[in-house]
Formats: sequence, structure tokens, C-alpha cells
Amino acid sequence: MTHCPFCHARVTIESITDATICVRCKGDYGFLLLIQKQSHDWLLLACYHFIRHELDSARDCAKQAKLLHHTHFSQCVERTVCLHKN
Repeated sequence: MTHCPFCHARVTIESITDATICVRCKGDYGFLLLIQKQSHDWLLLACYHFIRHELDSARDCAKQAKLLHHTHFSQCVERTVCLHKN
């Protein structure tokens, strides 16, 4: 059990291979948590994570982490960016 550094939610990581690294934050945060495929809660954590970056960079960041192919995640980012701008 650990905490997401962005939204402070408690997260369980069973193995490091279940997680996807945010390339841009890797050096800053030093732990590899973000997304476990097909888990809604983790997708939302990822959304919080990416939105902490500059809005213009959110899509590039997600692309680097190879996440944009996941439909739900992509929609989640779009929606959050939209709400944030409003």
C-alpha cells in the first residue's frame, strides 16, 4: 500500500510490472505507480497525475507513457483538461 503523490489516494501495487511510469515525473518522484490496465481507479489516478503537468503538455506526456490508446483514459484526460480550462 502506498499513496499517489498527486491526489494522495491509497493505492496497492502488487508488482512493479503492473504499473506504467510517467516518463516526465520519473526522476522527480522516484516511484512507479500509475496505471494498471482495466482498473478504473488507476485510470483516474493517471488523469490526476497528467493534469498536474502543464495543460499543453498533458497529451505529450500521456503519449510518452503509451496510454492514449486506451479509450477511457483518453476521454478522461480530455474531460479534465476541458473542466480545468473552464
